Amino acid sequence: GPIFSAYMGSTQSISSGTWTKVNFDTKEFDSASCYNTSTYRFTPNVAGYYQYNCTLYLYPGGYEGIIGFYKNGSLVRYGQDFTASTLWIFSASTMCYMNGSTDYMEIYAYRGTTGSTGSAGPQFSIFQGFLVRAA
Repeated sequence: GPIFSAYMGSTQSISSGTWTKVNFDTKEFDSASCYNTSTYRFTPNVAGYYQYNCTLYLYPGGYEGIIGFYKNGSLVRYGQDFTASTLWIFSASTMCYMNGSTDYMEIYAYRGTTGSTGSAGPQFSIFQGFLVRAA
């Protein structure tokens, strides 16, 4: 089934106090060409249950941060909401049913206060997904 891994190819500003779509614009792999590096969306072509993983690095630390999994433009799952004192490298995962034609998944990030710089690179910020079970 479909499997992909994408990361941020460059630094991105993450606005304070609002949800911001994360620009995972570089593919490591994409077995079924379902990940779009222009829209930052995964739209699988097989209906079923998918596992999604995200690791995100934000700096400077000392600010609230949350990863959000958005299906079809709506928040379906939060990652852990926390504040770190220095550098942030945090991860979240979820499992979600996708219809195999129109459903898509994106990642958004939230920063609760000022200090709104995001960071890039496959060793820091990555979005991955794969089919667990076809419907």
